[in-house]
Amino acid sequence: MAEPPKRVPAVQLRQRRLAAQNSKWDVFWDDITGADGSQVDGYLVIAPRGQNENRIGGTAIIPVLPDGRIGLVRNYRHPLELDAWELPRGFLDPGEADTGAAALRELEEETGYVTERDRVVALGTFAQEPSTIAGKSALFAALDCRDSGKHPDLSEPGLGELAFFSVEEALALAQRGEIQDAATLIALYRYARYRGR
Repeated sequence: MAEPPKRVPAVQLRQRRLAAQNSKWDVFWDDITGADGSQVDGYLVIAPRGQNENRIGGTAIIPVLPDGRIGLVRNYRHPLELDAWELPRGFLDPGEADTGAAALRELEEETGYVTERDRVVALGTFAQEPSTIAGKSALFAALDCRDSGKHPDLSEPGLGELAFFSVEEALALAQRGEIQDAATLIALYRYARYRGR
């Protein structure tokens, strides 16, 4: 069977310059040319430093208790000066390929809750802002979570305390705008659909 013809990219990269970086992100200025010959110099591209071969650089996970309640963390996000409910989430470490294992690591670090690997349900991936961020996130639900007895690591500025809600209560928070994070919203709606709601 013949291979399909390769797709010609709609944009050609002429030059890439590293503008800034930290432990989690590389920030680039790209000079690009469109198929019609138009040019943009200094196009902003932000790439997570740890990515797997599918360009997944982060995870978010819904902690689900045996009684069906789900966990959300009240976080403060400095760029928007925003307090909002979010899922435990984080980045893949460089070289880390197993997104489910990374999500379970984040779950335990940020909440102190754990579950068995076979109780993790994949909820797909999504691109947060594909016009700027060169990476996707993987979404999961962790069923039958239990408290490990370990205290969560709240050393990152803005991370808050965990609270549990019924799925209906969480959907109401989303409807009222108290959940603003795209990963949390997408995972919540996908989980509600998974549960048949």
